[in-house]
Amino acid sequence: MEESTRKLAESEKVRDGRFSFYALDLDAGNALVDYDIDRKMSPASTVKLITTYAALDILGADHRFKTQVGYRGEIDQHGTLNGNLIIEAGGDPVLDSEAFQKSYGDGSPFTSQIIAALKGRGIKTIRGVIIIDESHYAGIDVPDEWTWQDMGNYYGAGAHAFTFNENLFSIYFKSGSKPGTLTSISRTDAILRNTLLINEVRSAAINSDQAYVYSAPKSDRMIVHGEIPLNKKEFKVKAAMPHPAAEFTQRLEKAFAAADISYEETDGGQSLAMSQGILDMTELLVMESPRLIDITSYTNLKSNNLFAEHLLRQIGKKRKNEGSFNKGAEALEEWCQSKDISTRGLRVKDGSGLSRADLVSARMMVNLMEALSKESYFNEFMKALPCAGVSGSMRRIGVGSNIAGRMYAKTGYIEGVRAYAGYLEKKEGGYIAFCMLANDYDMSASQMRKELGRLMVQLGQVQVPVLTKPTK
Repeated sequence: MEESTRKLAESEKVRDGRFSFYALDLDAGNALVDYDIDRKMSPASTVKLITTYAALDILGADHRFKTQVGYRGEIDQHGTLNGNLIIEAGGDPVLDSEAFQKSYGDGSPFTSQIIAALKGRGIKTIRGVIIIDESHYAGIDVPDEWTWQDMGNYYGAGAHAFTFNENLFSIYFKSGSKPGTLTSISRTDAILRNTLLINEVRSAAINSDQAYVYSAPKSDRMIVHGEIPLNKKEFKVKAAMPHPAAEFTQRLEKAFAAADISYEETDGGQSLAMSQGILDMTELLVMESPRLIDITSYTNLKSNNLFAEHLLRQIGKKRKNEGSFNKGAEALEEWCQSKDISTRGLRVKDGSGLSRADLVSARMMVNLMEALSKESYFNEFMKALPCAGVSGSMRRIGVGSNIAGRMYAKTGYIEGVRAYAGYLEKKEGGYIAFCMLANDYDMSASQMRKELGRLMVQLGQVQVPVLTKPTK
């Protein structure tokens, strides 16, 4: 293993970058591979292991996010609410997410459940305003270090205090038959009132989506630039909602009209809300998320950036009483120290690893995974990670080899970074924790994946001593 590791690290296409690999037999406590393990490295999405573990430990595996719906005002004998409809956001990352929708109430969309709650109280008309309270979080809705190219796209959606449908929507393009011709937007599945959508997408002789959305949270302009394949009648490009609360308000108004509920927006309602606050609202509906362990499992399996960023902000809210990225990062580092997890080489700039400014060391990651292996929820956490030759981003690693179905790892990829961190189940029982990090290599990302995959297969072939309990 050491020879294979050194050969890759010193190869022509890797030696000018950085490479680190640490594997530790958790039962015997001895290192199986130990190569430059204190080097500061960009971890990409493997940082989600830190965020999700910390969230489980700080918030609790059974923690549930809450979104409350209520009103302030009076309902008269005609079914008119003279007051405001209020949604108090609690930072729930999975509200109205397709993956989790069936876990909420009757399983219908959030708008439908609000309509049902209003009708249940006999409300036929609302004279006031719709208020979505997002004070649960503080500061900006995306981390400081994210790039302009990422923020407008679905994988770079902002973690707003009020999030629904993963804060994404789709833009549908029609492309021409000649390369270089400007496409047209046929439709979107969002209302986007007061938002200007600028199309600069061209038709091209390609087979993949090369269109990027340039925007920022709460911006009123979105520019879509790049290329899509030729001859497409409806080519879908997913984008981040610039203002989820405003978009949901617009959708709720549309749902009111379809349900014959009259909405008469009044300026006085907004002024009343601003002057008197909303703490004493009458409750209509409470939406509770699935357990946190279910959310973290999905976050790691699907490498969902939005969910991870919500968890970082929620950590800040719990430990620092401020749901901001900066306070979340502070709390995360302090938590590592409290768990005796080395913070040498650690720099936290977001919760997902999308930022290239994040830094870890292989030693720190394995140290973290060793601590995680002692938790009561370890087995559930580990089994939810992508599995070699079976699931998620590990499905193409070790297919048909001795690690297939036995190695569980979080993978990470951004430009110039490939990373893997996880566990190998030993045939004789127990686990090996490992972390491999490659930065600034001079080969394609797919080639680096294959090289690291070979090392993972070799790790599965390492002979480790079988520990036996002493007899009395």
